[in-house]
Formats: sequence, C-alpha cells, structure tokens
Amino acid sequence: MPHNGQLLQRIMTEKRFTRIPLANAFNKQLVAIFRLIENHNIKSQDWWQLSSVMKVNMFQELAKFHLVQVPTQKEIVLQQLIDELHIELRVCKELLKGK
Repeated sequence: MPHNGQLLQRIMTEKRFTRIPLANAFNKQLVAIFRLIENHNIKSQDWWQLSSVMKVNMFQELAKFHLVQVPTQKEIVLQQLIDELHIELRVCKELLKGK
C-alpha cells in the first residue's frame, strides 16, 4: 500500500501546489497540511476535499497503486466493439474465400 502522504506530496509537486495555498483552500492551518503529508493514512473525506481543491482525482491517483486492475466502463465498451469487429472481419474473410 502506498504512503498516502508521499503520494499527496508528489501530486502537489507535479501540480506546483504549495502548502500555504493548499492550507488556505483547505481551510486548515499549515500544520494540518504537514501532518497530512507525514501521514501514511489519509481519510477519504480529506482525499475528497483535496481532489476538489487541487482539481485532481486523488482516488484515481491512489487506485493506480492497486494491484487489481478493474477495467473502466469505457474500456469494457471498447473491448466489446473490438470483439464485434473481429467477428465481422472473420465473416468478411470467409465470404471472400467463397468467391
């Protein structure tokens, strides 16, 4: 399991989001942001708030570390379309062989 505070720090660095503006937007004291960064576990309520403030889906960022890859609905639909196209291609090839 990733260290949530380290993940937060990495995203803050990538987004060039410093601690003071984050504390102000989060409506917390600066020490609270330092604690979040040091904390291995961050509450989902805080992730939710951080997502809103930083305009980053923090849950999605956290999910990237999960070993079980669950396809998105879009990926499922695209895979179904690919499967259908493979069937069509096979049928077309069979029809061309028959000529």
